[in-house]
Amino acid sequence: MKLFEVKKGTEVRAIRDGREWYPGNFEVRVTKKDHVFDLEEIRVDPVGQVGSHKGHRKTLGGAYAESGYYGFGRAGWVLLVPMRFVKVL
Repeated sequence: MKLFEVKKGTEVRAIRDGREWYPGNFEVRVTKKDHVFDLEEIRVDPVGQVGSHKGHRKTLGGAYAESGYYGFGRAGWVLLVPMRFVKVL
């Protein structure tokens, strides 16, 4: 099982589930604690084919994947995190 760690103090883009993925709807936030996500929580995947990925270039999620972002969904939110700040465990 793959796990993905995002450390406390990481700047992310956050959006509530159900909102349009329009750039103005994203909020820039800084994580207040360490987060560990599992494979089932991936919404945007810059290296694989889970969720939106580079092959989905015509979607906003695919565009974020193409730009090197992971997206993780939990508790009614999606966090977009640059892949350089995500550690695969």
